[in-house]
Amino acid sequence: MIGELGAEVRQPPVAQLDPGAGAEDAAPAGATPALGGFAIELFAIAWDQSLQAHVPRDALSRVYSYDMVGSFIAVPLGEVAVGPLAHTSGTVPVLLGCAAIIVVVTAAAACSRSVWRIRAT
Repeated sequence: MIGELGAEVRQPPVAQLDPGAGAEDAAPAGATPALGGFAIELFAIAWDQSLQAHVPRDALSRVYSYDMVGSFIAVPLGEVAVGPLAHTSGTVPVLLGCAAIIVVVTAAAACSRSVWRIRAT
């Protein structure tokens, strides 16, 4: 649960990618990706621990494979979709929309009963 909520920190770096930001925004914009990277690693540790603790050993490699395939497919699809969308709608609205999507999806995952029922083993 801590990892999922920590992943919520990913959205400030996305929101601060505004190309019109001035030099006064450089320090916060430089710090938030580091914080986002820390949050991603916290999530990755919790995710790997959860998989290893709750997935049977004989199915673990298959589950990891599906997880990686899903990730490797989702990233390029997102990149393909966001380029034309930013061209037609503008960069700032698309960046803010992406940040909002991250917040909503992370909050939805954190509210899932199955996430709350996971117990340390």
